[in-house]
Amino acid sequence: MERRDQIADCAIHLIADRGIRALTHRAIDSQLALPAGSTSYYFRSRRDLLTAIVDMLTSRSRTEFAELDTSHVVPSVARYLGRLVSERRHDVVARAAMTIECGDDQALRDRLANCLFSTPRAQALLGDTGGAGFVALLEGLVYETTVNGREFVDGFEPIIERYLNAQPRRYSN
Repeated sequence: MERRDQIADCAIHLIADRGIRALTHRAIDSQLALPAGSTSYYFRSRRDLLTAIVDMLTSRSRTEFAELDTSHVVPSVARYLGRLVSERRHDVVARAAMTIECGDDQALRDRLANCLFSTPRAQALLGDTGGAGFVALLEGLVYETTVNGREFVDGFEPIIERYLNAQPRRYSN
């Protein structure tokens, strides 16, 4: 992993574990046992660091989302959500914390809002009936699970299935 990626990944974990206020260049240097000023060398400003985090979250998500099995939308998307709320929980929590931090920076906030899910990819998977509504459903499920601690006893598949079956076009598993 490149140094820039190490720093961005460390920043994600720092935010998820200790909150957005814990995110400082010095804290990252300390966490990674880097010489003082190393993080500042790679990312001059806090905004540069936040941008790197958004870039990493987006890259991870696009890679995983691109690998979805389009012939089995429901189980594929359910597995993706399962990974988000378990293996990538730090990503989701850090993103939620950053949403408030980036409130005045519209460009960064827009990129952050689209870093876990892709409306164009959802439209490609589902056709005209998918898109924004499907992404909103997925966002809600992730938020409810990671931020509110809600458990979906039957998992995500039945919810996704009900949503898709309510659309004009039916989808297969």
